[in-house]
Amino acid sequence: MATPANWEPGQDVTILTSVSDGEAPQQYPQDRNALKPRLRVVPQPRG
Repeated sequence: MATPANWEPGQDVTILTSVSDGEAPQQYPQDRNALKPRLRVVPQPRG
């Protein structure tokens, strides 16, 4: 995961581009949102 410079706890995080579209659902089973190809965000994981 990655966060932008102005990120605050509780906001969505970005799935790194090193994680393929096939691996993303396995690593991040929560709701994913693809804003653009290879720009995917998920809610901040808890824990």
